[in-house]
Amino acid sequence: MEDTFNMLASTKNTFEYFPLLLSSSTADLGFKNSSNHDMDIIEILQSVSSLFDPKPSIINTKFPHRLRLTTDQPVHARVQQYSPKETRVLKKHVIELYDTGYARPLISYPQISDQKIV
Repeated sequence: MEDTFNMLASTKNTFEYFPLLLSSSTADLGFKNSSNHDMDIIEILQSVSSLFDPKPSIINTKFPHRLRLTTDQPVHARVQQYSPKETRVLKKHVIELYDTGYARPLISYPQISDQKIV
């Protein structure tokens, strides 16, 4: 019997089961518009790919994993204000994330698309 992730779908109150697959084949993917930094990471992954089984494998555990993807409960979090120094550091990190492509400005809500760190 395969152990699986139990995932709670956002539109259903039932659990869906998916096997947990691990593979090192992501290092073999061709990335067309990758930056030099990404290419360095790909080269490192390819250099150690012989250490891993090239075929995806299913992890068998003695217990099922449960990931709740969404809940019906609202998120309650207080706005945290940062000091001016912390704000400068955070803005620098956000810009780095934008530049490397790991983050992008919010475009679905134009009225709040300005980057704000409070």
